[in-house]
Amino acid sequence: MPDVEKQNHITGSHKKLIYCYDYFTKEYLFMFESIRGMSRVLSYKNYESIRRKIDNNKPLNCVYKGKSYTLFLYSSAQ
Repeated sequence: MPDVEKQNHITGSHKKLIYCYDYFTKEYLFMFESIRGMSRVLSYKNYESIRRKIDNNKPLNCVYKGKSYTLFLYSSAQ
């Protein structure tokens, strides 16, 4: 049974969807499956800086796939 618990922990016990919207137009742009995954893709060293901006109407400036964005982050679709 410990292997099942370990597998469940690895496959998503800490996943939280993050919906990314354009700061200026409020248009939906993309979604990430977890805060840590988003921090890895955007090369943020501290994922807490992303977590603090979710659902707080604080913009996040980032570069994703070679393009610069200013985003609003939400935990549910808006």
